[in-house]
Amino acid sequence: MQFLSSAEVLQQIVFWLFGSLLKATWTSVSVSGAILLFCLPFVARNCWALTVLKLGDGNARSLGLSVEKVRRETFLLVALLTAAAVSFVGTIGFVGLIAPHVCRLIAGEDHRFALPLSAVIGAVILVGASVFGKFISPAAVIPVGIVTAIAGIPMLFAVILSRGAEGGVK
Repeated sequence: MQFLSSAEVLQQIVFWLFGSLLKATWTSVSVSGAILLFCLPFVARNCWALTVLKLGDGNARSLGLSVEKVRRETFLLVALLTAAAVSFVGTIGFVGLIAPHVCRLIAGEDHRFALPLSAVIGAVILVGASVFGKFISPAAVIPVGIVTAIAGIPMLFAVILSRGAEGGVK
């Protein structure tokens, strides 16, 4: 698609691949917000089930949880929410990887607290990366996806190394 596209379309594709908040409009915010409001009751309903899944499939089943159903519903909700966000601002990496780990350090494993806090931390990371990108280069626009990737790589290594120190990686 990139090879066959015109120069203008190619520029838009590359800009989308980097991820930027510059293309966000009130219409895109409204659509994403509506999708979020639609998904919130389903996510809230599954908070307990997601916390129980941390105990393992066997333990979750022994507590009466339909593991496959919860995983299927969660996968569909996450796919819908991700598509709503990515379709408007592009692929902004590492926010969805780092925010939950930071959140777990603060709130623990209970998804009733972890999910909303993770969303807030992700928003703070995203806004902070956007402001930092504008601070670094006021004349040129540095896409927020580049800033989050540069900041996210060391954070991801720190998470991996801390999990290894806890015995999570063998």
